Amino acid sequence: MPRMLLFTSMVLAVSVLIFGANLASAQYPNPLGSVTLTSSDPDAQPGQDVPLVCEVLDVTGAPVAGENCVFSIESEPGTDAAVGSKVVVRVTDVFGQARTNLYTGTTPGVVVVRTQAGALSSTILVDVAGGSALPPAAPLEIQPPSTGDGGLAGS
Repeated sequence: MPRMLLFTSMVLAVSVLIFGANLASAQYPNPLGSVTLTSSDPDAQPGQDVPLVCEVLDVTGAPVAGENCVFSIESEPGTDAAVGSKVVVRVTDVFGQARTNLYTGTTPGVVVVRTQAGALSSTILVDVAGGSALPPAAPLEIQPPSTGDGGLAGS
């Protein structure tokens, strides 16, 4: 009986070595490789709608269709910035892209928007300028250091 068990174990081990190398495996759905959040206008004005795009790619760089992208306002200078609301979900198209608009709100400052797809996320900063730009600063004048009088002052 022990010989039969040993023989069976050896046959099984050899079979795994021979046929195991030809086995293929797959993971469905494909794991995500990257999530990127972009804006066509990272420098915006108060009260403006800014288009945002979440792009989801798999580990091979191919677009992932049908993936949920959760857009959310992470921080803002005021209280009225929105991506539809404070959080909105959009589904990626065949190009792996999901779109929404950021309403910048009425308060100047930086609005931080985050998108998440699966376990991956991406963040973008949108600078909401207030009014006109600041005037340029006066030119800086640099003087060489004084080397002193070289000991000639008392002569």
